[in-house]
Amino acid sequence: MNDQGRKEVQPARAAGGFPFLDRDFDDMFEGFFRPMRGLARGAGPLAPALDVTEHDDHYLVHAELPGFRKEDIKVSLDRGQLSIEAETKREEKGEGGRPILRERRYGRFVRSLDVGDGIQPEKIQARYEDGVLEITVPKVAPSSPEVKRIPIS
Repeated sequence: MNDQGRKEVQPARAAGGFPFLDRDFDDMFEGFFRPMRGLARGAGPLAPALDVTEHDDHYLVHAELPGFRKEDIKVSLDRGQLSIEAETKREEKGEGGRPILRERRYGRFVRSLDVGDGIQPEKIQARYEDGVLEITVPKVAPSSPEVKRIPIS
């Protein structure tokens, strides 16, 4: 009871008093309408956040890559798979001090997207500015079907 004599409502607990199930149950509903973590190929602690938008004549991919140098990023296309690969290494500087805290991540990732066949591979462009990689993937222009008259004999 609280100081006003009313009974306090306690949060529901999982049957049997297993608090870890409460957390799992809550996590399930918190993430219900979000994409599932780990399903994107290459997703991991270093994998970049991506935004992909479709326009009439191209796709536009934005990947957040803060802290990477342009020289450490590779973009490739192989059999309809557009891949972004990057690596960052720990810089060992002779600062002479003992590390107290290290939160920066180091390592390599590859993130791939299926872009299919309806694109123009030779016209794909990428640019990197202010920690954001922008990739423009032009689509193949839709062809209007040619109407062919067939003579009747």
